[in-house]
Formats: sequence, C-alpha cells, structure tokens
Amino acid sequence: MIRRVLVAFIFLAGTILLALLTTHAEEDYGRRPLADGSVTITSHDLDVWLDTERNEISGSDSFTLSQPVESVEFTLHRNLEVSAVRTEDDELLLAERVSIAPEDDEGVLATWRIHAQTEGLKFKVVRLRFCGEIYDPVHEEAALAHVRGDFTSGIIAPEGIYLDAGSGWYPEIDGSLATFALRVETPMPMLTIAQGDLVARTSFQGRERSEWQSEIPQDGLTLVGNEFPAMGCRVIRCSEIGSSR
Repeated sequence: MIRRVLVAFIFLAGTILLALLTTHAEEDYGRRPLADGSVTITSHDLDVWLDTERNEISGSDSFTLSQPVESVEFTLHRNLEVSAVRTEDDELLLAERVSIAPEDDEGVLATWRIHAQTEGLKFKVVRLRFCGEIYDPVHEEAALAHVRGDFTSGIIAPEGIYLDAGSGWYPEIDGSLATFALRVETPMPMLTIAQGDLVARTSFQGRERSEWQSEIPQDGLTLVGNEFPAMGCRVIRCSEIGSSR
C-alpha cells in the first residue's frame, strides 16, 4: 500500500513535470546550440508495450539522425536488449553493447554502437526493437539532510509507471532535441500520460492504447502511469493557462 501511494505521488508529480517540460522546450527551441559536428536524434517514432506484472517493456523505435553516418552510438537501459536493427531501406545494421553501468552503480544506462554491414554505407534513419525489465523500487528518503524526496530511476509495476529520459526506456543520444510520436499499450485500468498532445485513447481486450505526439522538439520524453478512471485529456502547456481570457 505504501509503495502504491509513493508511486501515485510520483505519477502526480510527473504530470506537473510534463507540462513544465513541454513549456521549457517551447521556450528553448531554436535557441539551444548543438555541439559542432555532433550527431543527434531529431525525431522518434515509438511503439511501446508495457507488462506491469513482469516489469517489462517491449518496443520499437524509428529514429532519424541529424546527418547520415556509417556508425552511431546511443544509450539504453542496461537491462534492455536490442534486435532487428535496420535502415529505412531495410539494410541490416549490426548492433553491439560497448559499455554498461555496474550493478552497484546508480547509473542505469548502457551504450550501444550500431554500424552498417556494407562498407561505406551511410544511414540517417534507424529502425530497431528493444525489450527487457525496468524495475527500480521507489526509494524512501527519510534523512532530513536529503531534499530530493522519494526516488526511482525507472519503474514498470502494477502500482505504477514512471519512466523519464534518464531511465533509458528508449534509444537516446545526449544533446538531442527531438520530436516524438508515441503509441503505448498498458493493461487496464492503467492510464498513461506523456508529453505533447493526446492524439487518441482506446481500449480493447483488457488493454489501453494511447497515442501522443510532440511537434515541439524535446530534450527527453517522460512517461508516467497509474490506475485512474479513463478520460479524454491532453497535457496542458503552462503557456495555455489563461490564454482564453
């Protein structure tokens, strides 16, 4: 019960954070410089399936890079495996995990490198699948000297879902500002909320599917979920509050 309350609190805090993140991205878009020559991700097209009983995520992403490359590195949660890596022209790409955060370290990310099988082949769009467990139980912070409050690096569980950009639940390259299209399925009555606009929400065979889209580039994507009555809604940007007056 305590764990469910804690995750519910994180969910509510996350919904507020989503609105702030979206507004912050709107303000910074076009003003944030990228490192010279850096390869970044400019868009994500994500399909995600969450199994709260098994604490697992299965998904696919089609992400676009800022420029054509022969190889590129990205980060992902250390428990996730990558498969079926291809270009937009269906050329097979090779993927290897080149580094991973130690189990006893607070870091949860692993670095993957992908490169073409064919010498000299460059690619700009990468399509891949990923799956694995993300489950870091909520840590209760009791010491008054610490002010960060209860914390999780990422959790998929019956008591709730909290996945931020640092959780490594989707492929990411540091310094990227990317648009997002996200379709996520969860067991009912779990309700999920992400950044941007809610495009559609449907339910079938005991599962809920929501579709989200952010045309404003973001420096990360957060997904939160808990058991709430189904409703049609979207995240309201702070800039919209009072705009109808």
